[in-house]
Amino acid sequence: METEDFCRAHHSKLHRIGTTLKPVVNQDKRTRRGGPRKDEPAPSVVTRCGIQIGIEPPSKDVLLTWREQDATFVVITNIRDDQRLADEAVLRLYKEQAEVEGRFRN
Repeated sequence: METEDFCRAHHSKLHRIGTTLKPVVNQDKRTRRGGPRKDEPAPSVVTRCGIQIGIEPPSKDVLLTWREQDATFVVITNIRDDQRLADEAVLRLYKEQAEVEGRFRN
């Protein structure tokens, strides 16, 4: 179905896409101006389906997971491979460096 293809094509990690089918009723216009004749049939009524697309905001759990997985923090360091440190330790050293540099500004 077209709606399923659309949802698959626009799939997102954060937002969910929902679709609903809504009937749209249109009555054809008469070909002549003025009032209808007694023997003239009524204009036909055409019912078509319209698609309404809704984008739902992410839940708090999905948003938190996304932030943890997709958020990046780039730190370039001169720590050699033989001085191997855990990522958390490198980040802590980096943050402490900014704190110390801030003290020298005053």
